[in-house]
Amino acid sequence: MKGIVIIDYFPDQPYGRVNALLTAPYNLAQAVAPLVGAALWLLGSSYDSYLWLLFGVSLLIPLSFYLVRRRHERDNPEPEQAV
Repeated sequence: MKGIVIIDYFPDQPYGRVNALLTAPYNLAQAVAPLVGAALWLLGSSYDSYLWLLFGVSLLIPLSFYLVRRRHERDNPEPEQAV
């Protein structure tokens, strides 16, 4: 979906920049996840804390999308349509 959406909304020139901005957090998470998992294993001698961390992050993602959408709607109110 990411490849299709970017092409539809952005011209060819900034496509690479937008794609890099969308890919950077994913690559960072992939790089840091094993280190965090190892550190949590050392602290608790099990992966239970790591699974709880993943669960917490999975709850934060939809919450952040909701808050961004709410802020966008507040800052950019749609004009009222004439009936």
